[in-house]
Amino acid sequence: NTKIAFDTCLTSFDTGAIQNEPTMVHVSEEQQRIAEDGDLDPLLRLLKHPHDAVREKAAYAINSLQVDDGEVMIRNPTGVISLTQLALDEDPEVSAKAVWSLAILTSTEENQEEVIRHLGWGNLLQLVRESAVEVQCGAVTLVGNLAVTPTLKRKLLDIGGHQTLSKLMASTRDIIVKRAVIAAFSNIIDSDNSIDVVDDELLAQLLGLLQSADDDRVLSGVVYTLSQIANAEDESMNEAIARRGLKRLIRLLDSHDSVIAKAAAMTINGLTTGEAHETQKRVMLEGGADGLFDLLEESQDDNEMVLAIVMTINNLSQNDVLVSGLKSRGVVDLLTETFKNSKDSNVKNECAEALKSIVPDRVQHLQGWSKGRRAQRSETLSLRDGIKDNVRKIIQVLISDLNNQDRLRNSGVIPHLLTLLVDENRDAELKGLALDAITMMCINNSSSQAAVTDGDDPTGLDLVIKLIIDPEVSPFVQTRAVRTLGGLCWNNKMVQNLILEKDNIVPFLVSLIDTYDDALKRIALTTVAAAVDDNAPSQRVVQKCGGDHKLVNNLKREQEPDLMVAAASAALCALVKGNVPAQETCAKAVPSLVFLLERSVKQKSGSFVQEHLASALLELSRNNKSASAMLHRLHAVHTLVTVLQAPESSGTLLYSAVAIVWELSKNDKKRIDLVQNKDLAASLQELSSSPDPLTRDAANKLLQRLAP
Repeated sequence: NTKIAFDTCLTSFDTGAIQNEPTMVHVSEEQQRIAEDGDLDPLLRLLKHPHDAVREKAAYAINSLQVDDGEVMIRNPTGVISLTQLALDEDPEVSAKAVWSLAILTSTEENQEEVIRHLGWGNLLQLVRESAVEVQCGAVTLVGNLAVTPTLKRKLLDIGGHQTLSKLMASTRDIIVKRAVIAAFSNIIDSDNSIDVVDDELLAQLLGLLQSADDDRVLSGVVYTLSQIANAEDESMNEAIARRGLKRLIRLLDSHDSVIAKAAAMTINGLTTGEAHETQKRVMLEGGADGLFDLLEESQDDNEMVLAIVMTINNLSQNDVLVSGLKSRGVVDLLTETFKNSKDSNVKNECAEALKSIVPDRVQHLQGWSKGRRAQRSETLSLRDGIKDNVRKIIQVLISDLNNQDRLRNSGVIPHLLTLLVDENRDAELKGLALDAITMMCINNSSSQAAVTDGDDPTGLDLVIKLIIDPEVSPFVQTRAVRTLGGLCWNNKMVQNLILEKDNIVPFLVSLIDTYDDALKRIALTTVAAAVDDNAPSQRVVQKCGGDHKLVNNLKREQEPDLMVAAASAALCALVKGNVPAQETCAKAVPSLVFLLERSVKQKSGSFVQEHLASALLELSRNNKSASAMLHRLHAVHTLVTVLQAPESSGTLLYSAVAIVWELSKNDKKRIDLVQNKDLAASLQELSSSPDPLTRDAANKLLQRLAP
């Protein structure tokens, strides 16, 4: 959520190409990958800032990153100090990116103490008061992340940080800042401290937003925060919430957003707990019981929602005046069915307590039936951690040697992994691990791909696609499901064609190219590349939904991180391969591709990025006169010669560069310029004895064509 908020907030920066050519700042490719894996795109963007001091501090920060148990940590004090200095920079653009980097880092609790020790609470609250919206938003998000840790939350409250946030919420007109403040309060306020934190003014603000907010993210945060206050069971605050907000909360039970509906049910539960007889009556009079019953019928698969509703029904059933009204609305059958279907002992206990008040004769049978089910649930929970450990071991075996794919598949691992993707598994971490393992099993392995896609409905492919398109699935799981889909269809035309038949999944993947989540966007681009590679029907679908224009626009954002550039280039290359209509549109990306290739060579970003850029240029230069003409006008040969002369260029990159020059040499008028290019001739002469046969043959062939 921190990363998505960053992408949403920074709308006024990074709108054009860099004006000042940045000098070299030494950050290894490995450290850049760590930053990219940690979603630290704002920090990576500071490496391209025109001022040396900014780039140097950003480099120190990136070089201080390390990975520990899969989490990106910043341990070196020099790096933390450099990043906090950037956060306090007078330039709001620099400050915003640095503050957001700190916010992203502190979403991992292990980084929080180190960050706040060097930044300081006073400086952090000063950033919250800053006039620049982008800085404010990042600082508030950072406060909210720190508030997750109890000791830091206590310190924040001791210095009055909640009061600073309350004032900002009252004064800001920016919806993104308001979202961030509400999100921070949802971490700060809990049922144990709400009496100390929430004063009349803050409660009035929250109730005002409850009535007026038309933004779902603000509204969900408000209702969740009210649920925390209500469940503290402070009589005066609950009376105020019920008096001003109960009608609205009852209406929100019918919200299209399940998060809002669930928070509303939790709030009503808190308001009706104990001796709140008047509120209980009002719930019945205002139609709240009917809303709760309808929501319970629709939400049997959401255990947290079910528990909040049955607790509220149990509260109402303790009021003798309301029992007949509940009974007449069919609550007995509904509670009985919920009891039988649920695997949660807390839900069963609440249902039994309510039925005991309404129809005592049914309870004994239900409790006897529950006993065995409760034992079964306990056994299931005890196994879950063991399953996670086993999946992690599978991933480690594959990381150590991908040749283990066949051995693991033959041992029957894939069906077991697929069972972890079903709806009944509510553990997002376990689903994510299973998807990662399936992806690694399927990398360039058609037998493993078939084991996932074949079989009875729903197939493994169906399960993966559902996790991609289901709006209720967490971003963590969705991102991994998109990556798994890419692994399934890579170099597999049969799976590519199956995907075309499945629920408009290709257009959905194309829509993800515009997502604010950079990690999801990067993986979606890679999966689009896998889906359309050498597949004309898939290419046409991508074009039909504007994918060619989206790819061009992504490459024109020339300050994107290297891995994003590589993914966009790979997708464009796959789309234009043998596809003349797409070549016409995507030729507009040639200037950006040339610029990015030249910059990548100068900064020594690594052959991985350069290979994808050169491959895209090669596909565009084939049979596309406008692309070839543009390459001539941009003097791209100079860049290609630089690639040929670079000692770190890979064989694939060298071959693509030679092949592009070959395509350019087909123009008789332009061939004269190539013949006269001594640097090109020298590079080709050296490559004519290359150990790589493809590069060697291409260089010799081109030398013959350019012979005077």
